[in-house]
Amino acid sequence: MTEIIDRVKRFPEDGEPPFRPNLNVLSESKANCADYVVITIMDCWAENPEFRPDFKMIRTRLKRMKAGWHRNIMDQMMNMMEKYASNLEDLVTQRTGLLLEEKKKTEDLLHRMLPK
Repeated sequence: MTEIIDRVKRFPEDGEPPFRPNLNVLSESKANCADYVVITIMDCWAENPEFRPDFKMIRTRLKRMKAGWHRNIMDQMMNMMEKYASNLEDLVTQRTGLLLEEKKKTEDLLHRMLPK
């Protein structure tokens, strides 16, 4: 296992392609890994970072794996934290806009009272 990890991490030399583990093992195993999982793995290996899916896309693609499973406390906590983070981002954006408006008003008032 550590040999595979070392080979994946090693930078390829002289135009040789980077090492990627054999994914046929996944489809031939008893678990018979779903095609969408293999496709997601291959997309994550794209050489150009722009073609790699982000974490949100990976999570969306792999959501089918949990179909029919009961959600555990960790999944619920992660969902709550994601919603909380999203709400905080919206709130920060809104408050930043309000701050900029107030700053502009203050500068306008200051310029009216004092010469530039």
